[in-house]
Amino acid sequence: MAGWVEREERRGEERRGEERRGEEERRGEERRGEERRGTEHRNTHKNTLYNGRPSAGGSPYMSLVLLKIMLSGAHFQDSGVFFVEDAEVASLRRARDLKFICEKIIPWKPAEILRLIYNLSNQMGPLHQDDFERTLLTLVYTAQQVINSTSEHQRYMWKGSFVSLYKAIKQDLTGIN
Repeated sequence: MAGWVEREERRGEERRGEERRGEEERRGEERRGEERRGTEHRNTHKNTLYNGRPSAGGSPYMSLVLLKIMLSGAHFQDSGVFFVEDAEVASLRRARDLKFICEKIIPWKPAEILRLIYNLSNQMGPLHQDDFERTLLTLVYTAQQVINSTSEHQRYMWKGSFVSLYKAIKQDLTGIN
């Protein structure tokens, strides 16, 4: 009988030990899961701009995906909200990335665009990828604003911004003013 009691005590200790190890493993998995989630959040976008922001660039395949997004009826609303008309295309991860970039990173207020143009005019050497992408997407936005302008004054202002951004991109690509 004493042997049975000892065996049961050992089994109880083993179970408690297993439970403790199981609890420690669960905590470890939770910690690793939190770290993974944090890493996934940071690494959701394989191409990133500085400060962990998504990038529009990447492989030729990604460039084709972005072209498909743009050709599917993507446009900016007056409030600066980026909108893709095709629901299937809008559900793509790259479309969400582009929406984030267009709404949070590129300037859409005239004062912000003028500040970007000023900074580009003082830029020495080639643009960094994030600056180039920001400038190119801002150029697309200003082109749409030229088309959607309701007054001649607005159209003139947006045209000037468009031309300045175009010159900055041309300067960066060719190295010639």
